Amino acid sequence: DLNGHGTHVSGIAGASSNNSKGVAGLSWGSKIMPVRVLDSSGNGNAIDVALGIRYAANNGAKIINMSLGSSSSSTPLSDAVKYAYTKGLTINAAAGNDGNTTINYPAAYENVLGVASLDRYDSRSSFSNYNNYVDISAPGGDAATTSGSILSSYIGNTYASESGTSMATPFVSGLAALIWSQNPTWTNAQVNSRILSTADDLGSTGWDQYFGYGRINCATALDATTTSEVTTTTNIYPNPFTRWSSSSTITFSNLVGTEKIYIYTISGELVVSKALDGPLFWAWDVKNSYGTTVGRGVYLYIIQSVDGSVAKGKIAIL
Repeated sequence: DLNGHGTHVSGIAGASSNNSKGVAGLSWGSKIMPVRVLDSSGNGNAIDVALGIRYAANNGAKIINMSLGSSSSSTPLSDAVKYAYTKGLTINAAAGNDGNTTINYPAAYENVLGVASLDRYDSRSSFSNYNNYVDISAPGGDAATTSGSILSSYIGNTYASESGTSMATPFVSGLAALIWSQNPTWTNAQVNSRILSTADDLGSTGWDQYFGYGRINCATALDATTTSEVTTTTNIYPNPFTRWSSSSTITFSNLVGTEKIYIYTISGELVVSKALDGPLFWAWDVKNSYGTTVGRGVYLYIIQSVDGSVAKGKIAIL
């Protein structure tokens, strides 16, 4: 490590523990595969990051922690993320430290858990980005005070306090390692589902753009007795939906009948929610909770089952 940032992040995820030294990593028995994709100043390019992802995926890594990001998307980076996920890896990335709705990549890519930062009061850290790609939150400190920052290992055989979504992300990666150590046969989708479904809800009920599904809860995630499966058989049609078509509703079918369904705008505002009680389908009349027909655009749907499993996707309304 030529910069110190990687050592700090690694310590949060997996520093050796129970040795009366320094700090305790979340998954203290994990092995760390250091893959350097940035220079000594913490700068780099998408090609090097993409090559690092593929290297990790091809050499036995199970979890990729990316406490880095850019506001620019990249085809090589997106392709590398898809490659790693199809090989079974979980991928976690920092939501960004602009304190606004700036989209950060790779956190915004599909199958990547975008991680927001919380301060010590469970509030969103002032620097933490918020948008529709935020999936989960974890402690990331408070830039205004060192006492509210995250203490971890650092280069030079020492320790340092730092703040950022970079610090929040390895908490999620460490939890993923703990879940996998407890459930070694699970898929990456099951691990991600367990992280999201056992989070402590913060902010608006259900998912929201500031906290995602809430703050990670390690105890709940490891104590859960049910196997969380990601729903894959739900059908949503027609999608895209034309408001002046012969069909007046969007149908969610092939359900169990006990799910909760949430629909949000792409910016994270809750449009409508429905708790099912018996029927194996739900017909959405394309109206919000006030009875007004929604406008054209892309909407995010989230289906949450009683066992904690989560499915999500997008609906286009024309």
